[in-house]
Amino acid sequence: MVLPLIMAAGMAISAYGAYQSYKSAKETNAAQNRITGLEQQTEAQRKQAMELDVRRKQLEAVRNQQKARAMALTTATSQGASQGSGLPGAYGPLRLVSELTDEQKHI
Repeated sequence: MVLPLIMAAGMAISAYGAYQSYKSAKETNAAQNRITGLEQQTEAQRKQAMELDVRRKQLEAVRNQQKARAMALTTATSQGASQGSGLPGAYGPLRLVSELTDEQKHI
């Protein structure tokens, strides 16, 4: 009579332990899924920041090239060379800057 009660109590304790283990595993899985989601959001923001940085650098390179070209034109004009070969000569070094900018775009 006592043996069946002990067996029933043992099975009940075992079932309760299995349920608690299942419940803990489920909570751990949910927490891991939340962590994974947050990591993905972080990576997406990091990628967006990098893309924005690249775009800013490209725009800065274009602005610098425009400034250099304007300065070359101003210098050539002030020296009276805007109608002769002085202006293309002043623009010559700017082609190198343009080519470097194009190479940077491919990196």
